[in-house]
Amino acid sequence: MPKKIETEALEDTQQTMQEEENIVESEAAEGSGISGQIVLEGKLGIADVKNLHLKLSEVLLAQVDICIQAEDLNRVDGAVVQLLYAFIKQVKSNATVFQWLSVSESLREAAQTLGLSDGMCFEKA
Repeated sequence: MPKKIETEALEDTQQTMQEEENIVESEAAEGSGISGQIVLEGKLGIADVKNLHLKLSEVLLAQVDICIQAEDLNRVDGAVVQLLYAFIKQVKSNATVFQWLSVSESLREAAQTLGLSDGMCFEKA
């Protein structure tokens, strides 16, 4: 995939996450009972992006500390990596506490292939 298309897709994902945050921001409240722990496992492909996006948006809007466990993620699509990258970028801009509990080799490799490793904060996992 050419870099220009990847960049445009990433920017679209970031814009969509920001728009959804703005739309439902008033509905989210601290102490809403939403856990900030996210478990990624098995295979995550492009068909899973919508549901993952909704879950990530929900956690982001809950304003809770966020941790992701991805040691059992066997296969990951580039669209999922781009979504995670945009999510982490938004989390960092919101000054929300974030950490990886574990990261699978397949996720590390996919992020490296897309040139997104630096923004994924893997160094702490």
